Amino acid sequence: MCTTQFLRYVNRIRVSYYPLNPYNGRAKEWINQMLNPRMAKLNPKCDVDYKIVMDGSPCSLNVTFIDGTHMDFNLDKTPMFLVGQQMKYHHSRIEAKRMIQGLDDEDDWEVGTEATVEKKDDKGKKK
Repeated sequence: MCTTQFLRYVNRIRVSYYPLNPYNGRAKEWINQMLNPRMAKLNPKCDVDYKIVMDGSPCSLNVTFIDGTHMDFNLDKTPMFLVGQQMKYHHSRIEAKRMIQGLDDEDDWEVGTEATVEKKDDKGKKK
């Protein structure tokens, strides 16, 4: 389904599904993966929420990245490999932008803002 590498830059995941939908297995797989304790350790800041809907609506996956980008997927029509490819592509864009700005994984990046790089000396003090 998905690899853990591109979940580092995800802030929020919302999954909703209708129990009688034949494609609800895709939504349940996302829920199982995201509620796995190993995933929680990988990205403890990620907010995972799921909802069982009774109105017959299609299964959906809503992902919010740390740069404020939202991706909405209709899991009834979108194959899982395309969901993974699109998320992986956006992850690589975020990673490249962070590398250009000189940020590493420990640096915080607020949602929807461009990070600024502060110069620090060897002792960690601002220059």
